[in-house]
Order: sequence, then C-alpha cells, then structure tokens
Amino acid sequence: MIGEGANLGLTQRGRIEAAQKGIKLNTDAIDNSAGVNTSDVEVNLKIALARPERDGRLSQNDRNSLLAAMTDEVGTLVLRNNYLQTLALSLAERKGLAETGFLTRLMQSLEQRGLLDRAVEFLPDDVAIAERTRRGQPFTRPELAVLLAYAKLTLYDDLLATSVPDDPYLARELSQYFPHEVRDKFPDLGGITIAFGGRSSRPISPMP
Repeated sequence: MIGEGANLGLTQRGRIEAAQKGIKLNTDAIDNSAGVNTSDVEVNLKIALARPERDGRLSQNDRNSLLAAMTDEVGTLVLRNNYLQTLALSLAERKGLAETGFLTRLMQSLEQRGLLDRAVEFLPDDVAIAERTRRGQPFTRPELAVLLAYAKLTLYDDLLATSVPDDPYLARELSQYFPHEVRDKFPDLGGITIAFGGRSSRPISPMP
C-alpha cells in the first residue's frame, strides 16, 4: 500500500503499473486533497463573513474568534468530503470490468468536447481498453482518480452554465457547506458566491 505525502511521490505511469501488480494506492491529488479542501472552506468562510463585517454585525476580533471556534467542525466537514471521495473511487474500483463501457464513453465524450487528452493523462485508448477487457483487466484506481477529477470539474462548469445553482430548493445544500456557527448566526449568507479547488482569486489573508 502506498500513500503519497508530497506531490509527485510517484509518476502516474508508475502508479498505474503498481496498481496492475496489486499495490493499493490512489494519486497524490487524492491523498493530499484534504489540504486543498481545507483551504477552500477557509477562503469561503472569510468571503461569507466579509458581509456582516461590512455592515457592522461582526467586529474583526469577533470574526477571528469565530474562525478559531470553527476549526474542529471545518476539520470534520473536510474529512467527510474526503472519505466520500475515496469511497466513490472504491465503489468504481469494486465494479471492475462492469464500469469499463461507462468510463470509455465518458472519456470519448470529454475528448469530443476538447476537455481531455488521454495521452497526456496516461489513460488507455480504445484499442488498449479492448485488450485489457480481453485479459479481464479493469481500470486501475489511479486512472479512476484522474477520471473522477475530470468528471467533477466538468460537472462544476456545466452546472454553472445553468440555473441550477440559483434554484431556491438547493439553498439548503449550499448552507450545509458551512459550519453550523455561521449558519446559525448569519442565515442570510446562503446566497454568496463560493469557490472551489483554488479556481478563484483569494484576496483575503490566511486563517489565523
């Protein structure tokens, strides 16, 4: 079993080969995703609290105390997200060859949209997939991790192009992103814009 504690502990080709030999591993992005997720929550909390700071409902000292008080719950939320992410990989891995057709269609769809280059990501082409299927060899966990990332990013962009994020029915889902202290004290913050995966500017200083 391999757990990567730093970026590029292995190359992706090395991961794939190791997985095909029975070694249990993810990718560095999966193993280190809690740090990125924590940073996202940190930044979005500060974006959310900027509004009550501006209108005088929250002093800077109270804001800093509130941020510190939410540390444990932020950790719990982040760990839950990461448990679910690795669970998604485990479920896809468990399905084995049954997932091959779906994953092939996913890659073909992303390629048609100009969003994926299989060679760059060391993903098998259709000929290689057919040969793997003949040998009874499913996608490896490191390959599934890459496809999960593409699926999440594509879904994110596709949703932003629709009215779905503005649907009042989903406001509760957005509010649950934040610790209960923010939801309880500032219930009007559900309409703020939040950012994910370091894809937005970060004008606010780091959390104390």
